[in-house]
Amino acid sequence: MPLNVGSSMKFIRNLKAMMSRSSEDETDQIIAPSETFVVAAEGVVLNGDGCSSLHAKIFEFQCADGSVGAAATDVGMGKVPNEDAVVIVPRSSFVSVIDGVGGYWGGQHAASFFGEGMRRFPDDCDQAIHYAQSQLKAMKFEESLKLYGSSACFISARIFVEEGKRWLRIAQTGDCRLMVFRANGDLIESEDESYVNDLVSKELISPDQSTYHELRNRITNSLRLAFKNNVSLNPKLILNGVRRSLDTPLELFPGDRICMVSDGIADNLTAREVRDLIREKTPKESIEVISEVTGRRMAFGSRIIDDLVRSFLMNQENIAEDKTLDAAMLKIRDHSSQYHWLYNAIFHRARHSLGRFPDGFVSKPSQDNRAMAVFDIPS
Repeated sequence: MPLNVGSSMKFIRNLKAMMSRSSEDETDQIIAPSETFVVAAEGVVLNGDGCSSLHAKIFEFQCADGSVGAAATDVGMGKVPNEDAVVIVPRSSFVSVIDGVGGYWGGQHAASFFGEGMRRFPDDCDQAIHYAQSQLKAMKFEESLKLYGSSACFISARIFVEEGKRWLRIAQTGDCRLMVFRANGDLIESEDESYVNDLVSKELISPDQSTYHELRNRITNSLRLAFKNNVSLNPKLILNGVRRSLDTPLELFPGDRICMVSDGIADNLTAREVRDLIREKTPKESIEVISEVTGRRMAFGSRIIDDLVRSFLMNQENIAEDKTLDAAMLKIRDHSSQYHWLYNAIFHRARHSLGRFPDGFVSKPSQDNRAMAVFDIPS
């Protein structure tokens, strides 16, 4: 809901002041040069070893169908060791982004086992899953018991050519996301298999509310190492915001760009924001830009949220005195305080009213591991 004109002008002035402070604090955050590697035809599983940032090691590839791209993964500000992975098999025109599920033992092992299975069997999802589960069975009982509940989200894309046309075959579980940006402006997205997406589908919350919902990381499907799996093959896609409106396999056209990310990126940036940030950039440059933007949102997330709440209190509640505002913020933002519920309530009201965060983005900042792949269909 838009603010009235007077409140909007106040918000813009506060926004400029906040962004000015952010710029001063971030002047030393210069993007370091990327180290670039070329992926061999038989493929690779990237796990982010030795990566200080998403763009520290970027892997470039050319697929058998002629598409070219780049991929990377890193810890970000999430769990250590990294639970995300990227699988690239150029000879099969296959790419997958995997997110080992946190909250269980060995999310990184699940990502690694499923990743290697996909590298070995990019054309057969069942065989890839069987390979991963066989690795668990081969472990000693005491070790395998720790991984018994481990699982992973993933989304995979395989390009195949039929009668002179390129087609995209998709498989997924969970909330890793695929986006296709078309030269004609169309924006295509996969639907997350998540609790929040179910709420959106039932029209209980809006798509915008899902970007800052407190349960947006709760998934409803994943690849499990020790149980049967239900992989979504060729799911329906979102076209320009209209849900379940596009069938797959999806026909690809010259100039299409495919972008695949884990929730470390999808939770910080909407598909539209990703598209705008990487427009007219090479795949390698795209990863560098997304690395910098999501890295800044992760590092300054708490302050971005605080600034949103402060701006709302100043504009909507007319708390103009700095000392009064500082005292109120100190009391309500303390997680151990009996008033912390009030901070959460004000946060939701503030984001709903203002429509964005003070750094200009729509989604609530989130700290997590990151994985990303970008590849282009040649003209």
